[in-house]
Amino acid sequence: VSSNIGEFFVQGSTFIYYDTTNPGIANNLAGSIGTLPGSIDLFWSSPGDNGSTGFLLSGNFAIEYSTYAGAAFSTATASIAISTISLTAGSTCSHRITGLNSSTTYYFAVWTQDDAGNWSDISAIAQAVSGMASIGIISGNITQVSSQAINGVLVEAHDSGDNIISSDYTDAFGDYSISGLDDAIYTVKAIWSANDIESWVSKAGIQSGSIGIDFILNTEYLLANITGFIPLGIGAKTLSSSKYSVQSVVLDTDEMFVEVYLRGRRIVLADIGETGKFSISNLLPGTYSIRAFNGKEFTDMQIIYLKDGEIFNFTPKWDILAKEKVYAYPNPAQSSVKIHLETSVISPEVIIVVFDITGRVIKKFVGTDIPSVGSLMYEAEWNFSNENIASGVYLYMVKVRDPSTNDVKKVIKKLAIIR
Repeated sequence: VSSNIGEFFVQGSTFIYYDTTNPGIANNLAGSIGTLPGSIDLFWSSPGDNGSTGFLLSGNFAIEYSTYAGAAFSTATASIAISTISLTAGSTCSHRITGLNSSTTYYFAVWTQDDAGNWSDISAIAQAVSGMASIGIISGNITQVSSQAINGVLVEAHDSGDNIISSDYTDAFGDYSISGLDDAIYTVKAIWSANDIESWVSKAGIQSGSIGIDFILNTEYLLANITGFIPLGIGAKTLSSSKYSVQSVVLDTDEMFVEVYLRGRRIVLADIGETGKFSISNLLPGTYSIRAFNGKEFTDMQIIYLKDGEIFNFTPKWDILAKEKVYAYPNPAQSSVKIHLETSVISPEVIIVVFDITGRVIKKFVGTDIPSVGSLMYEAEWNFSNENIASGVYLYMVKVRDPSTNDVKKVIKKLAIIR
């Protein structure tokens, strides 16, 4: 029996299935210049086991590259093989290629092989320029003995007097690049912490400009990940152009990031994706501190302990109403006053109440009385020029509720009126 996914037949008492459908072509292959000398980062979307559908349970990607645009690419000459484990069609895949000539244009192709050994057609050809060489840099890669890259390892360059001249931390690929070095000989030291125990190894006699100064650390931990997201709108800004209306709000991910600290040193600065998601991978188990920045303010530093192989979900939480972001102006006021507030809550419920010194309610603002005046900023305007309001000191209370969590925060301040 034949189907659109393969052929089935009985041989004796055995039921046999042959997968005759080729996997799909790797889509959207693109390359970008690597941060290390002679490196390029490749990205593509995974196809399925059967065309554009299905899981790639235990197949392979083959990558071939050349400096010649018209090279005859083939799976037979592909120089890089990457195993796939339960990849869903459409998943984003990436691979960093190192050891290339610096500042050189390369051309790349990718093929997909399913677990039955069927090969896809060749992908579209992508091109990218490799990272530049520099005499003032020492670079390399750090992995466990299992070849898994380690994120957040401190790598230092020491001069002949054992003074620290410059340092860097490994990224999620295990790569580091120590810059700002003179043309001299250095000792490169790799320092890591696992389960809060610090260890180090070093290599001496390293010339500035050296690449491929790699370390294999004698560890076999299951590395941990930190994931999370900043909700759409946090850290956004108002744009005014022909493309956006004055009130258009977009996620400004350039101003948003997550920091991870180890023993008081920042080891990771993670960018926020276009959807607000972030992921920090390949961390050794142990105690870390983490905080997020939304373009306006940081969250409080949160201490976390990552277990072996843990996927830790970090939910950034900002103060929903900071006291310093609540104020009245002009203050003192003669005929009108604006009460301003800034919050980290998207679509908050806001109430503003003005009291006299006896506690009697003089004015109350709710709902549309407190319009938005910018990203996560609101103001109520009180024009009392025609009201019987005496000169004196008044209190005003601003209260914000987050409808998604029911968290409530209020701030009480003073304002003066002079008639």
